[in-house]
Amino acid sequence: MSRMFFRKVVTRRQGREYAYLKLIENYREGGKIKQRVIANLGNIDHLSPEKIQALIAGLSKICETAATTEGGPRRARVQEAVEPARRAWQHLRLSEVINQHVSHRRHLAELVEAMVLHLVLHPNETRPIDRCCPGMVPALRGRDVPGIEFYHAILALHELSDRIEKHLLDLLYNTQPAEMLFLKLINGEFVGNECGITTTGTTYQVRPYRKSLEMAVIVHPRGLPAGLRVFQKGSLSGEVVATLVEELKQRYGLSCIVIDHRNGLEEAPAYPYITTLPPARFDEIPLGNAEVWRDESAFRFGETLWARDIKQPQARYLVCYDLSPEAPSDQAIEERIAHALAELERLKTAVKNRSLKREKTILKKTAAVLAKYNCEQYLTCTYNREKNTLQVRRREEVIKRDKALGRTEVLKTNLATLPAPEIVGAHRRCQELKQRLAIVADCTRIPVIYPYADHQHGPAFISGQAFIYLLSYLVEKISPERVDARAR
Repeated sequence: MSRMFFRKVVTRRQGREYAYLKLIENYREGGKIKQRVIANLGNIDHLSPEKIQALIAGLSKICETAATTEGGPRRARVQEAVEPARRAWQHLRLSEVINQHVSHRRHLAELVEAMVLHLVLHPNETRPIDRCCPGMVPALRGRDVPGIEFYHAILALHELSDRIEKHLLDLLYNTQPAEMLFLKLINGEFVGNECGITTTGTTYQVRPYRKSLEMAVIVHPRGLPAGLRVFQKGSLSGEVVATLVEELKQRYGLSCIVIDHRNGLEEAPAYPYITTLPPARFDEIPLGNAEVWRDESAFRFGETLWARDIKQPQARYLVCYDLSPEAPSDQAIEERIAHALAELERLKTAVKNRSLKREKTILKKTAAVLAKYNCEQYLTCTYNREKNTLQVRRREEVIKRDKALGRTEVLKTNLATLPAPEIVGAHRRCQELKQRLAIVADCTRIPVIYPYADHQHGPAFISGQAFIYLLSYLVEKISPERVDARAR
């Protein structure tokens, strides 16, 4: 099998050196491996970032075309993967809602469907959406859809978000009056692309940029999102949340909206809430008492979570403990310790070989390593001047304590009557949704011009793109069997 790679070739002519980039192919002939030049891509000094990007784009299109010309079995596998998500989309009747309100926008529903299904199946895709997803929707197959059409579809989706939100709530509640909703507050990031440009008009390489944002996501008690509001970082204050809660209550006739958020927005008795306490506030409840883990009010939530319901006059606490054999928090601590020990081992060797002799230098370097990996509390380093040795000891008691704290999550709430398993379950489902919406990336990859900061992707586009992420999560979580037959 042949293999291709790039090679830098330097030639000398008239006392000067010239470097060229060539595409080389390895091949076998007569039992021997030989090489041949496939293409000369030009002088490296003349390859600007724009030319390189154009080259990459061209190769991507060629590879994509080659992939789409493969035999029927591959296409069949792709369609087999798409069909469950398409059925979920159809059961949600989202195309009907879009076409009903924007009948003049041809193929808008299909463009939105393509973006949603592609995000469900390929959440880590880095290519622009116009290069990889139109074939997922029958109406777009065979069409060359430019990226700007997807861009305008995202803006149009933002305009329809309120109508889609109402439709989804009616569907999820089976057209019955909604009694309770959750409002999940999320800190996230939008990732777009920008292109630097000088005053002389010279364009530089396209690069990503990040913009912090805050979101308030409307969530059904089953953990299914129906809508969201996007805010600039720092603008989602308690007053704004209270106004949004009242607006949603009036619009949908809700009797209760529960705010689920992490520490940072102060609890207020004006609305029900579930918040996560940071470890610094664990002293509000008696976590230090060993009997806290053997109370009759404790219960198991699934196979990997243990919880205890603690009711106090001021509030209600739910202490959750991760029972999984290899908790992520345990692994994070051990990874930090392993990295620190690896560097300290090199220091020990240097001390033993007398490459390091001064005690002050040795202690300074060990302290720097411990600080680098935040392991000052987990490892103790002792330098013996007489024996010229450096000893490192693990503080197992401290490690065990911090692992226990890492496995522990404390929820604080003012929901006095809601059963504890329902509170824990709702919070865990909201946390899963939070992970999906933590980073919202522009799927079109169309860059904006850097100096004109006011013209970076605006709130409407970011909100529409976030709604694509929300719909993809909903399609992923729902299936035709889970949609109430009466709501179809």
